[in-house]
Amino acid sequence: MLLNNALNIHGNYYTIPNAVLALGLSPGAIAVYNRILKTIGDRDPVTSRIILEILEDEEEHEFEFRQIREDIDASREALGMGNHTPA
Repeated sequence: MLLNNALNIHGNYYTIPNAVLALGLSPGAIAVYNRILKTIGDRDPVTSRIILEILEDEEEHEFEFRQIREDIDASREALGMGNHTPA
């Protein structure tokens, strides 16, 4: 659970930098889950496996969002509206 820029993992709190939170939903989540995996290491293989599965889902979502943005940009360009989709 994320609370006040701190992530609670089994009663231990790990600070999440504001720069990570500013990345947005998928990139921010990917950074957080990578940090969790690095923190847990090999100490808790069950949690690591679960976090890895979630991370894979987040990476897939990020890919899908990028594809949608590219499709929107291509449509706007084709309509002469220019590329105005935020990165």
